[in-house]
Amino acid sequence: MIKDYYLILDISYPSSQEEIKTAFRRQAMRWHPDKNIGKDTNAIMQDIVEAYEVLINPVAKQLYDSEYLHWQRARWSVTLCQKEEQKDEFENENLRQEVNCARKKAKDKKYWNELLNSLQQNGKTALTGAWKSARGYFIAMIIFSFLGLIMLLLSM
Repeated sequence: MIKDYYLILDISYPSSQEEIKTAFRRQAMRWHPDKNIGKDTNAIMQDIVEAYEVLINPVAKQLYDSEYLHWQRARWSVTLCQKEEQKDEFENENLRQEVNCARKKAKDKKYWNELLNSLQQNGKTALTGAWKSARGYFIAMIIFSFLGLIMLLLSM
């Protein structure tokens, strides 16, 4: 049985790169060991990082999606026929290599933190840029609101 990376990240198939990044941030923050003191969340975090590493890589994602669709069809036929099908690994050798690489990264806690921090920093940078571009509009809105209030008071 292959791991359902979409289920791990709590997103639907197919998902965009932005949806994958957002889901990774959400799940990593939810299951990070620092936020779950007393619980062993290492295995969950490894699965989250592994899923992110495969789905964020366009080549690996394309290979995984092909296997994923095949697995989903097999799962449906098993459900319909009430048979058990055992599938332990990926059929595509390139995908197997990509997943093994992602698993190695997922076992490195230092990598988790660096990855999460870089995504948080990118979010802060985007927010700062959005504020800089919207600041003028916000100031203009306040001025016009104030002028509208003055005109309303003068017309009474």
